[in-house]
Amino acid sequence: MTDHERLIKSTLPFVEDLLKNYGEFFPLASAITTNDSIVQVGTYGCYDKPLSDSLISDLKIALRAKMNEYQTIAIFYNVRVVDPNT
Repeated sequence: MTDHERLIKSTLPFVEDLLKNYGEFFPLASAITTNDSIVQVGTYGCYDKPLSDSLISDLKIALRAKMNEYQTIAIFYNVRVVDPNT
């Protein structure tokens, strides 16, 4: 199993629960560290309902700040598909 598959397999159940219970979720990230552990990466803001673009940007900054500690990363966010053939 690839690192990306491991991240998806470990994070997707949580994302699915959020979608089932709330119908949405805020962007979140997972990473595999250089010692092969899977960790969740988050950011903290002072807003109740932050914009997804801001959270994604903050996650990227947080991931870059510790890029030497991660071998693989994934950012999860909710999107709507307009054309199901894409």
